[in-house]
Amino acid sequence: MPKDNENILPGFVGPATPSESAGFAPSEMIRCDNCLRANPPTRASCLYCAAKLPVNESSTRLRRPSLLTPDKLEAGYTTIFVARDQAHDTLSDVAELLKVAPDALERILYANQPLPLARTATSDEAQLLTDRLHDLGIDSKFISDEELGVEENNVIRVRSICFEGETISVRSARRDEPVELKYDELLLLVRARLLTKTTAVKERPTRGAENEILDASEFHADEAVLDLYSSSYSQTFRIAANSFDFSCLGNQKTLLVNENMSTIVQLIQSHAPQIKLDDSYNLVRHMVELVWGWQKATKSDGWRRDGPWRFTVGATTTLSNENQFTRYSRLSYFLQRRNS
Repeated sequence: MPKDNENILPGFVGPATPSESAGFAPSEMIRCDNCLRANPPTRASCLYCAAKLPVNESSTRLRRPSLLTPDKLEAGYTTIFVARDQAHDTLSDVAELLKVAPDALERILYANQPLPLARTATSDEAQLLTDRLHDLGIDSKFISDEELGVEENNVIRVRSICFEGETISVRSARRDEPVELKYDELLLLVRARLLTKTTAVKERPTRGAENEILDASEFHADEAVLDLYSSSYSQTFRIAANSFDFSCLGNQKTLLVNENMSTIVQLIQSHAPQIKLDDSYNLVRHMVELVWGWQKATKSDGWRRDGPWRFTVGATTTLSNENQFTRYSRLSYFLQRRNS
């Protein structure tokens, strides 16, 4: 089993291409005012210190935004697709700019909903990308992670709810005081499934280039979740099927989790008919992966004695789409608030 197979990009992303053009003359290079190093005229920010580069006539024409790879989780800016000018037949040019395969881009453009196109590290890079896309007939907007509100403390994990009077009483898993959400202020429900893949490997160190694999196991988990949003709170109220108390359903509660989650949706909709339900994440998840990748975490299980002068080492790697779904859910909420 190859050790770097996790780093291989899926085929629909397309072949890896160099981020910079080769063969610029010394006179075409742009010198950074901050570190005084020369940069290719295609860059908007310095390759060495990330400072904004000065602009001249030739660099304005040649500049291309530097895109973040899908597995990068540091703060940045996401460019969102809005609309396409059908008069422009520039699909291949847009795909080259975004570094994705044309067929994958076509699925995003014809999904008929706002979806992420790319991520950049700075607002200048995001503005440059938006301008380049506009020139190619693609209307887009960019939003920062701060505006999106993807911080972990913005997600309140709900333990139980209670329907009472004109409000829903929401109690978090942290046993804080319940939060009262008024029915007429409920805006949005976002439904999805959280997927988790856990791989555990036990190895014995050898004198060779690779360790001897003694044991490997893989586990998959699938959990239904429901995000609830109100106009009075900026936080996400997340109902996760495996940690939620369904006793609020009374005699409508069944032994099937999926049926209970559907009943929760129906009850909320009956009290708040104005609320919008977004359940498209499961359909567009593979498109979202081009920009918002899965979160990967590896934990060492430490060294263990396996006999005289023999040791083993283990590691557990977890892949989850929860961070990806959180971004999608927050984007849906951001757009709903802007349009309401």
